[in-house]
Amino acid sequence: MSQSRGAGAPGAQVFSQDTSGVGGWTEKDDKFGSAVVLRDLSGWGRADLAIGAEGENSYDGTVLQLDTGSSGVDTGKGVYYGPGTLGTPAAARLGQSLTP
Repeated sequence: MSQSRGAGAPGAQVFSQDTSGVGGWTEKDDKFGSAVVLRDLSGWGRADLAIGAEGENSYDGTVLQLDTGSSGVDTGKGVYYGPGTLGTPAAARLGQSLTP
């Protein structure tokens, strides 16, 4: 019995910086999706989506948090966390690794 996996699997969703409701836009070398984790980040008891983009802003990096609700991932209320909001040094490559 074979099983579908990846973005082509039934029910799979694909997100990019060009996805409607996601702030920002795709730029060369952003590496959006360099790390991905599903974890309760909002404290509401649901797995939220964190997406790393280690190449964003000349490799300072960023992490996008997309919360989930009863209808799935909410792209309209995403929050980006970068060096300025997290107090990390420039070129920290935020989003290179996300530990669950």
